[in-house]
Amino acid sequence: MQVDFTLTKEQEDLKKRAHEFALAFRPHVAEWDAANHCPLEEVTQAARKAGLLGITMPKEYGGKDLSVMDYVVAHEEVNRTGQWATLGEPMFSTSGPGPTILLRSENGALKKKFLADIITGEKRCAVAITEPMYGSNIDDLETAAEEKSGHFVVNGSKRFITGATDNELYATFVRFKNIPGSKGVGVLMIQAGSPGVTILPGPVFVGTRGQPHGELLFENAVIPKENLMWREGNFARVMECFNMERVHNATMSLATAEAALDEALKYTQTRKAFGKFICEFQAVYQDLAEIATLIEATRGLVYRAACTAIDGKYPLLIEATMAKLYASEVVRKVTEMAMTLHGGDGTTMDFPIQRLWREGPIATVGGGSPAILRNMIARKLLNRRLDQH
Repeated sequence: MQVDFTLTKEQEDLKKRAHEFALAFRPHVAEWDAANHCPLEEVTQAARKAGLLGITMPKEYGGKDLSVMDYVVAHEEVNRTGQWATLGEPMFSTSGPGPTILLRSENGALKKKFLADIITGEKRCAVAITEPMYGSNIDDLETAAEEKSGHFVVNGSKRFITGATDNELYATFVRFKNIPGSKGVGVLMIQAGSPGVTILPGPVFVGTRGQPHGELLFENAVIPKENLMWREGNFARVMECFNMERVHNATMSLATAEAALDEALKYTQTRKAFGKFICEFQAVYQDLAEIATLIEATRGLVYRAACTAIDGKYPLLIEATMAKLYASEVVRKVTEMAMTLHGGDGTTMDFPIQRLWREGPIATVGGGSPAILRNMIARKLLNRRLDQH
């Protein structure tokens, strides 16, 4: 078996466009990160012009119909060059779980109504799962939808919603018919401004800043029946759509680690101590070698997860999970090592390394915490359900 990660001519062109896109915004990143605000519409328009939206989505809905590997190539370059995860948000929101959940739905009318606008970045669709009392424990989510004549009545709340206060659409996980466990979970498309829907600002995060985050409150919210994306009983099929998110997060961690190495190499080759560049000290260049090795190991897992995707579009569960788990742990170690190589400068807000270091914790918990990911891998290894109740 031959393993070859050499990029095709088309992928090289995609990488170049991604590089130019991110490089144009990089001078603004420090300012936007400090202000916790990014002109997402401007960034989205630039990503559209560069051909970076809807990379894995079908052409019939305005996508590029490329592979997950193509997505990884572009996203890795955007995040490494731009040194800020938020620049990749337009890519993720047009190829991630939001549009994927809708694409795989059997509701053709709903797809016709919304999917093209989501994929082309005209409308933004967030995924609303996490609740105040339940994060990874989706089996016990409390937001409930009661079916009435011609509509659903939804009550409950969601938090940590990327894009809330700014998005038009929310793919919202709800419980139908009071059916317990995952068997009762389905998905409704909820539009901002619907009766009974309140959108509130959320907490301020240490990393992935510049994106709006918020909370959704449903108080007898009236949602049309035609907004049903998935009925209860389809939990496993719906959750497959999140494998793409894990590959995205793993790629974000890989690129952040690469950017940290870039900064460490630059700093250690310009800073002097005891009459020579600090990169010439054995303790320093051995750390650089370890960082580079960790990055290459991460790249192998991430690229493999992308290359083994079904039809090039749908990443496999365990491959995506392993890549996300390992990459999220490597990025924390690598950014801390790179920060330490900056000495006292690394602990200030004056160097990019502090921003890269702050992305690590977000990459760790977003898309599944390490404990949850290990549980999933263990279930596959043991071929049995490991009930946590």
